[in-house]
Amino acid sequence: TWGKSRMPTEERKFVVVGGGLVGVCSAYYISRKIPNSSVVLIERQSDVALETSFGNAGLFCPTSLFSGPRASPKFVKAVFRSLNPFATHSDVPSEMPTVPSLTTPLLYWGAHFLRNCTTERCEHNTIVQSTLVKHCITATENLLDELQTTTGSGWWRSKFDWLFGETGNVDATIERNDGLLHLYHNTAQFQAGVDKAQLSIAEGMSNVKVMDCQSCQATFPWLKNWKPNIPNESKSGCILADDDWSADARKFTSLVLKSLLMGKNRFNVNLNTHVTEIVLDDTKRRAVGVRTQHGDMIEADVVVVCAGVHTAELVKQSLEIKLPIHGMKGCSLDLLECSNGPTVAFADHSSGKLNFQVTPYSGGRVRVVGFAEFSNDVSCHPKYEEQLIEYTRVALPNMTWTRHSPLWCGLRPMSPDNVPLIGQLEGLENVYVNCGHGTYGWTASAGTAQ
Repeated sequence: TWGKSRMPTEERKFVVVGGGLVGVCSAYYISRKIPNSSVVLIERQSDVALETSFGNAGLFCPTSLFSGPRASPKFVKAVFRSLNPFATHSDVPSEMPTVPSLTTPLLYWGAHFLRNCTTERCEHNTIVQSTLVKHCITATENLLDELQTTTGSGWWRSKFDWLFGETGNVDATIERNDGLLHLYHNTAQFQAGVDKAQLSIAEGMSNVKVMDCQSCQATFPWLKNWKPNIPNESKSGCILADDDWSADARKFTSLVLKSLLMGKNRFNVNLNTHVTEIVLDDTKRRAVGVRTQHGDMIEADVVVVCAGVHTAELVKQSLEIKLPIHGMKGCSLDLLECSNGPTVAFADHSSGKLNFQVTPYSGGRVRVVGFAEFSNDVSCHPKYEEQLIEYTRVALPNMTWTRHSPLWCGLRPMSPDNVPLIGQLEGLENVYVNCGHGTYGWTASAGTAQ
């Protein structure tokens, strides 16, 4: 649950496991908020943000979080509808994950998910989620202001005009593109989207605009050929959330790391280092450090695990504690040197199980993202690339590109109640977790780290 406990504020040696958005932000706040602390960030890849934080849609979307958790009585009904062998592709909600095979970890996760689908739990989780997202909005804005001060970077709130300084081997330009567009192509989907929008508006997200299909296509001419086969009897439409925005999550993570390296506190980052064990003392109630793949011991007064889906495996193997975190596979690729592409990020809720999303970046780069499969396998099958390219040509027939990046596949760390697991592990004095952000890692990283 969120905010179960607070970490100690006195001088300590902290080890943070995981160099994605959440891990780097956690290291940042520990280093900034605890004077004279020593922080070691451990990342198994050759650089930070090379897994889920690398190829995500780059969406900062608090508006979507105000609409409530996925675990709800309505969602259970949608699950049973999706099991109908006669259901069409578009009958399945885009937020409905596919299940390639049932496994013991997935069944364990599913049991916790169903437990949160009651009306009482759904109402509770909605309040928790609403409180969290308000905190995350403030925390993210404050972090951006702090980064401007600590790195000498510029920060402007206009499209394609967010410029930071040098970020090592990452391109220095990080653009913020305001707005997130939701597309619906039938009456039921559109009405469900409108209902969610009204919940967000009630929570203070006033910049939400509901448009019919004609108004949307007039506002965004690049959508004029979107879904030309919409049935006449269906009411299609769009919802524009102007309080949401998009930016490259990996570049942002690298900037936070740069700020850490420039800070006055003792900070070190160990790349290409895989933590295989959290080592406990003889009482089995206190961690004394972590062990790496080389057998080395890195001592710690406090261990914070922010390793995404790998958090559950590490905690189970080392501490015999089961966490209800499961991977939901997603894929993406960047289309390069694009022309006639979108000017704002959008989620196509008519794409069914493809879960199609598009984010435009500067320099003619457009990222297309898809799929939501419950899996802990990150292998990239050619079918994923083929389906993404095929649907892109259908959704954006006027857009052209010269080439595209290799397909990326990663795992979103899903919690059953759509609320990250944050806090001290039960029965242990100095081991904490910050994981389970699901599809909202960009949105919640600063807030949960703080």
